[in-house]
Amino acid sequence: MNENHDRPPRLAAWLARLCLHEVDADVVLGDLEETYGALHRRYGPAAARRWYWSQVLRSFPHLLTRTFYWSTVMLKNYVKIALRNFKKHKGYAFINGAGLAAGLTCFLLIALYVQYERSYDAYHQNADRLYRMTYEDPTAFYQGSNHYAMTPVMLAQALREEIPEVETATVLDPDEMLVRHGDQHFFEDGLWADAHLLDVFTFPLVRGRPEAALSEPDGVLITERLAAKYFGADDPMGKVLEIDEVGAFTVTGVLQDIPENSHFHFDFVAPIQRRPGYERAAQNWGNTSFRTYFMLQPGLAVSRLEDKFAALSKKYHPDREDPAQAIHYVAQPLTKIHLYSALHFEIENNSDVRYLYILAAIAAIILLLACINYMNLASARAAGRAAEVGLRKVVGAHRMQIVKQFIGESMLLSLGAVVLAMGAVYLLLPVFNALVDRPLAVDLFEDGTLLGGVLLLGLLVGLVAGSYPAFYMAALSPVQVLKGSPGKGAGGSRLRNVLVTLQFTASIVLVIATVVVVQQLHYIQSKKLGYNKAQVVVVPVADAEVRAQYETIKAELMTHPSVVKATVFNQPPTNITSSSGADWEGKPDDRKASMHLTTVDYDFVDFFEIEVIEGRAFSRDFAADAEGAYLVNETAARLIGGASVLGKPLRLWTGEAPIVGVMKDFHYQPLHEPIRPFALYLNPQRLRYVAAKIRPEDFPATLAFIEKTMQAFSPDYPFDYYFLDEAFDRLYVAEQKMGQILGVFTVLALGIACLGLFGLGAYAAEQRTREIGVRKVLGASVGGIVLLLSKDFTRLVGIAFVVAAPVAYFAMSRWLEDFAYRVDISWWIFLLAGSLALAIALVTVSYQSIKAALADPVESLRYE
Repeated sequence: MNENHDRPPRLAAWLARLCLHEVDADVVLGDLEETYGALHRRYGPAAARRWYWSQVLRSFPHLLTRTFYWSTVMLKNYVKIALRNFKKHKGYAFINGAGLAAGLTCFLLIALYVQYERSYDAYHQNADRLYRMTYEDPTAFYQGSNHYAMTPVMLAQALREEIPEVETATVLDPDEMLVRHGDQHFFEDGLWADAHLLDVFTFPLVRGRPEAALSEPDGVLITERLAAKYFGADDPMGKVLEIDEVGAFTVTGVLQDIPENSHFHFDFVAPIQRRPGYERAAQNWGNTSFRTYFMLQPGLAVSRLEDKFAALSKKYHPDREDPAQAIHYVAQPLTKIHLYSALHFEIENNSDVRYLYILAAIAAIILLLACINYMNLASARAAGRAAEVGLRKVVGAHRMQIVKQFIGESMLLSLGAVVLAMGAVYLLLPVFNALVDRPLAVDLFEDGTLLGGVLLLGLLVGLVAGSYPAFYMAALSPVQVLKGSPGKGAGGSRLRNVLVTLQFTASIVLVIATVVVVQQLHYIQSKKLGYNKAQVVVVPVADAEVRAQYETIKAELMTHPSVVKATVFNQPPTNITSSSGADWEGKPDDRKASMHLTTVDYDFVDFFEIEVIEGRAFSRDFAADAEGAYLVNETAARLIGGASVLGKPLRLWTGEAPIVGVMKDFHYQPLHEPIRPFALYLNPQRLRYVAAKIRPEDFPATLAFIEKTMQAFSPDYPFDYYFLDEAFDRLYVAEQKMGQILGVFTVLALGIACLGLFGLGAYAAEQRTREIGVRKVLGASVGGIVLLLSKDFTRLVGIAFVVAAPVAYFAMSRWLEDFAYRVDISWWIFLLAGSLALAIALVTVSYQSIKAALADPVESLRYE
């Protein structure tokens, strides 16, 4: 008979071995197998298998109980030993615990921020089916990507009626408007929207009926915030609000406040049919001043609609028959807008997913640095626990039992670090919120998923950090241990050197990145823009009647001794976005061109000290200027071409007029963008802002005078103002925040690396106590001993610098590509980062080295 036929069922034997204690397993299974063989020969295989399974199943509860008991005993033993070791080596336990807690704190804070940024617009009920329609115009010349977030007003209706796959669509237009109720009047952020708004978006109504909310032409929806602001505790339903220059509206519903994690915000919604200029825009598919959103039918991919979008373009833009000039309608997933969209005319400034990647990388690096600290210190301390491991092996401990013990210690320490980290997160969250400008919140007791994730992270960190030390300790030979020479191979030392090098490589990269970001921000703030933005107060003007009195307002402002100059304009020079198709005599018919432009008064050029390099500025001495005139920049002059553009008629949407001068190029948009063709048009009637250049001696008194003057002309409008240089700084908020975040976390990364280096330095000095004593007896100096103990770490920092320099150069070169105007990455930045890392390493290690060098050699030798 074949031997295999006498063997018990494999599954039953495996279950029995799984539940038996390791010491008893071979004996018990041997007895069972022997009996099984006897039954198999006497009664046959079926009876033998029944008996064997009955024995396993009858014993299974007892075996499980016994296994659980022994596991509990062993776990209790492991915890007891771990706590004793923590107590015995408080310094190392503190360094490891503090490093892990700091790394986990940074990781959790950044994880909260990343999670919040990824949650934008996801609160809508059908967020995965919602899209924003955008368009690309390949004929727009010098317009960057030529990709716009705005569309024609009639596109939403065309989508609903002509593309069956579109379930519904809505059109909207955000606008800041003056809202009145009684004697209250404030500028509010609102939307003009059609009746399909609530069919597309999930903006819950707390009062009113969704189906009737936007159906009335004089109805308006307001948010809870606006209702409390204007009506207090009164019921707002049926109350009347007046929107300036439009008329009265009746409140037909109250919306919940718009969540912060939305890519656009508003406080009221009015019917788009009441928007000034709507009827004219509804007849013109070339008017792209609106935003279109649509909901796709369930289960469909938007890529299937590309041909139908192209058909809409062909139908409603018949003047673009040439495929090279055709308008392209492009659908963007709603949940991708905040992180992946930077189109022309976004409703609000979006974030950039690349910054999220940078932060996520920083979080991972800092957590990895903390884990490396633990690995280094735990493996370096192996000699101190070698005897313990050797004795355990001699009395029968298996390798996996040793591994479980040391990984358990690591997890125990990691879970303690998690508790400390969560406390730190609660304490630091308000500061971190101010740093990233987000309303982040955390509540472990209400969010079970978050609590489970944090605990799982703690266990994972413990597993990663403790894996190498555990297997390293488990591999120690008991013979070598008992002979007094445990773990003297070079493998552990080499790995520790590699890990220390990785720590300082990451730290040096972060230092270089921080310096480059700060340098670029300084370059932006100090670069000559081509105009003077200092000491300029800008006052928005909403009253159309006041706009007609601009000369009188300017003259009144100039009566104050601290007001040096005054001017009016349609868009401030910090960020001019208005553009127009451009035409001029001699331009080829097949060449499309466009220019940015804004309307200004006579004093704009002198006010901002813009240099005119050819021709002249606008002047009251030339009566023809009052009929319309253009000033163009150098880039526009080159576009138009010819020996001179002076006197040539230029046609933009503002009308046809001659070019009277050429300005030196100046930065009228953020420095991310190159200077493009640009024109100023003399038409002070189209003003939206009044600006005054004031002396710095007495800002409060001068601002009070400006407010009094504007209130005298416009008593029914709230006074508002801002400083132009502050508006300029706001263009680079994302970069400023990134610089601050990089700075903070770079310091933390260096601190965590220093913690580990401090522990390794102390251990190295302790291991070489006898050598130091002998050297001192033989006449070695303190400096020589410090150099001896420091040179190895210095070499590791040097290797880290060689690795970090090219990595940092590549990464920061890619980041700087986002700026049309940027700094060069200078050699001194790398020298600074390397020197800083070396200085920090030397200071950290030298403390322990000097302490060891100053010790009494007699005590050192007695210690040994």
